[in-house]
Amino acid sequence: MRGHITKRPSGSYAVVLYLGRDANGKKKQKWVTVQGNKKDAERLLAELLAQAHNGSPIDAGKETVSDFMERWLRDTVAIQTRPRTLQSYSTHVRLHIDPVIGKVKMQKLAPADIQAVIAGVLERGLSSTTARRVYATLHRALVCALKWGIVYRNVCDVVDAPREAEYEYSTPDNATVNRLIDSAMETPYGVAFHLLASTGMRRGEVCALRWDQVDLDKGTLSITGAVGRENGALVISSPKSATSRRMIHIGETTVRLLQGHRAEQAEYRLKLGGVFEDNGLVFTSPTGGLMEPGNLTKTWIRTCRDTGVHYRLHDLRHHHATALIENGVHIKAVQNRLGHSSPSLTMKIYAHVSPQMDKEAAEAYDRAMAAAD
Repeated sequence: MRGHITKRPSGSYAVVLYLGRDANGKKKQKWVTVQGNKKDAERLLAELLAQAHNGSPIDAGKETVSDFMERWLRDTVAIQTRPRTLQSYSTHVRLHIDPVIGKVKMQKLAPADIQAVIAGVLERGLSSTTARRVYATLHRALVCALKWGIVYRNVCDVVDAPREAEYEYSTPDNATVNRLIDSAMETPYGVAFHLLASTGMRRGEVCALRWDQVDLDKGTLSITGAVGRENGALVISSPKSATSRRMIHIGETTVRLLQGHRAEQAEYRLKLGGVFEDNGLVFTSPTGGLMEPGNLTKTWIRTCRDTGVHYRLHDLRHHHATALIENGVHIKAVQNRLGHSSPSLTMKIYAHVSPQMDKEAAEAYDRAMAAAD
């Protein structure tokens, strides 16, 4: 099979493939319009000729973005990723991609279509971080389409990803945290809140913690999963990254609180008898099952309101990291406790955590230079 590239009067390019002759001896040709430059056309011609050489059918394809996305989600994402990732990608497709470019043919997809999706997200008043995530979903889908031979290039590669919004958070000071935890001890979740503050664990990780992962003699605990929802049911899922699976130390105050909590839990279990389902969980539902993470959040909101402050539950994690950094703990140790994928991520989030630390750094430099005189 042979083929060539031709430039159209409009300035676009087309790939022309020779498919032999029909029964009447007339030449058969297939024209494929290229949404790109001459280099893109040359690449498509090479790929189509390679497909023909390998026995694959040559077809410009009528599959739309919507059709492909449905197939990609079903045949690839649902098999290769976590349910939560599938849910996230499906939401991006349903809310932001399908309504804008769902009817566009895959092989006619152009950079302007990607820009239209991004613009649509921002025009709805959503953040640039959301737009960046939708862009990432499109990019990953088109990587797959490229491998499957459906498109000849990933048009996302020539579109700049939306700039990630600068992360802003509010961190309660140490005195406020102590006040909030003291107040929370009047609720069933006081020890859980203390654990969140004293370890920097995520909410789902605390809900998934089991007693066989806690060593009160050594003062350590192992984090191996997190509670979340899959198809409406509470489950313990594996960590989202290898570094989320970690072992951390706990202080003496935390050890004592957990000892007391375990003793109270044992008394409660005996009181309920067979009604209590013993799954070995540190924090449970009233009958011993997985604790609903949302109940922690609701109780925290009420605690903050009663105390006269307004902080998110996740801000306890930021409090923990901030307290460590401001007290000179090495960033690698902070990364390990938080379960971040790298120290650079930890540094990125907490780079401006304390102006006082920057002032102290400048003063330390002056002292060092003065000592050299």
